[in-house]
Order: sequence, then C-alpha cells, then structure tokens
Amino acid sequence: SLISVIQIVGVTQLIGTTEFQRLHEGLTQTLQTALSRSGHALQVLFQYDRNVVSELLKEILEPGKQTSQRLNLDLSDLFAERINFLAKHCASESVYFVRWTRPMSLTTEQYQRATKDKLKFIREKKIPPSILTQNVIAAIPDLRDSHDAFIRSIRHDLANLYIAANLLEVHDALHAIRSVADPAFTDKNWRPALPGGKISLKEYDRSRNTISDILWPSLARQVLPRDAENLDLRTVRFGDKIYSCVFIDLLPKEIKTFNSLLQRTLSARIPWRISFFVESDGLRCIKLRSVLATILSFSSAQNRLLSDAYNLLQYVAINTDDAVVRLRVAAC
Repeated sequence: SLISVIQIVGVTQLIGTTEFQRLHEGLTQTLQTALSRSGHALQVLFQYDRNVVSELLKEILEPGKQTSQRLNLDLSDLFAERINFLAKHCASESVYFVRWTRPMSLTTEQYQRATKDKLKFIREKKIPPSILTQNVIAAIPDLRDSHDAFIRSIRHDLANLYIAANLLEVHDALHAIRSVADPAFTDKNWRPALPGGKISLKEYDRSRNTISDILWPSLARQVLPRDAENLDLRTVRFGDKIYSCVFIDLLPKEIKTFNSLLQRTLSARIPWRISFFVESDGLRCIKLRSVLATILSFSSAQNRLLSDAYNLLQYVAINTDDAVVRLRVAAC
C-alpha cells in the first residue's frame, strides 16, 4: 500500500455555522469520488496532550528569546514564567489525514502483471527475503498515479476550503507517527533511516548471514523503539504510560459536533487520541453476512434486519451518488 500523511495546521478564516456547513459539504464531495472505488481509505487522527505543551511553548517563544539576547536583555525569568503559566491552561492538539491506496484499487490484470514482474526481478537479482530490514521493492509502481492524483486533488480542495494543510515528507511523516506512538521517547531532531539515506555501521553477525546486517533497520523497530507489555485484554503498558482502548461499534442516534466530545474530556486532564478509519467498498465487508442472514432469516428476526440493511445499502450504492463506506472508530 501507499500512504501519505497530511498535517492539518488550522483554518485561515473564522468558522461559524455557515462556514462549517460549507467545509462539511466540500470535504464530502472531495472524498466521495475516491471512496466510491475499491482500495482507498482515509484515516483521520486527532491527538490531545497536555504533557508536551511546555516544549511547544518554548519553540513558539524562542524567536522572542533570541531577540532579547541580541539586545543584551536578560528576560529568561519572564519567558520561564510565561511558559509555566500558559502550560496550565493550554494543550497540544494535532490533526492528521492519512491517505491509503491499496493494491485492491488495481485491476486484476494490473495486479497480476505487477506481481509477475516483481517475482521475475527477485529471481534475476537473487534478492533474499527482507525479514529484519526494509523491503525496498515492496511498492507497486502502478499505484503511484492514482495515489498522487488523489493527494493533489485533496490538497487543492483543502486550500479552496481555507484549510491550512501540509503534505509531510517521508522523514517528517515517520517522525509524526513515532511522536504519536511514543512521544516521551522521541526527540524533535530524530530522523528515521530509510532507503537512499546513509546506512549506519552495525556489527556484522556471520552466524545469521542475513542481508539485514548491512541494510537499513526495520521500520517497525524504528517507529516503536520500546517493547510493549500487555497487562490484560484491553490495557497495554508502553514505556511509562498505560493505554486502554475503546472501540465504538454502535454510533449514537443524535449526531453532535466534535467539540462536544472535546469539552467532556477536558476535566479528565489526561492525554488521549481518537482515530476515524473510513474504507471504501463498504458492501464487501458485509456481503457474506448478508447471504448467511438471508438463508437463516427464519431463525431470528435480527437476521431479517441485517438482510434488509444490506439491500438498502446496495440500493444507495447503485442509485445515488453517495459512497457506501466502512467506518471504524477507536480511542485511547
């Protein structure tokens, strides 16, 4: 799969009820075309953390601190007091759009040809399997055109909707991913080791005799540098923090703004994040269930409801312009 990370910086105009409705309609039209085809997905991640706001305030006030030093003014106490005061009332918030393009978006002929060409290249060059290193030939070239086209489209539409967004370079994107996964163990100057970059020296282990000893380290080991410990089925310890996840299976009947959720969590004063994962081709994931529910409709009234729901979604997909998607929501 191909993945691009877009960081949402903010908006360039005041948002009222009318502006919010226009933003909603514009984003819906932008995403509807891509999500109506197989193999596309969009993940929206929101993160709220009070613990890292001090470092953020230091970066914001750094230009003023440098100016005072050039003027030979010792204002370190003033800047320290301002940081300590603002840290009690502020928090760090991050919003990311993660765009996925999967091999399912290709036609059967394209996928078979790409797989055949890759296997032929591996045999000719005698490339060993990449177990503990990064697979430099994992990408499928045919995916790049459709992926790049959607990224250009969404960036153009976000700009027209007065949303400030940055497409992160691959090193910055991985730094953002690691910062979300383990912020306490991620330095602001950390950069991943990727193909094309300098390979750091490592001790060569002749007993293993694997290609990973002389290539870039595994991406998973770089993004998650510390081992996690499962405390129970719903709780995990990662570093000095304990995470507990909540999965939303049944959405509320009354739709409220995201600000309502944010206001209810402020009193807890704990870091949290929520992920909305929207996948295209939502009918495919319930097709088998619908068939079984139709066959077993005599045994329970719930089976009849599932079959009717599938028929309704199929009608929406065929007779309307709306895309039927699969939504997964998780918070921790």
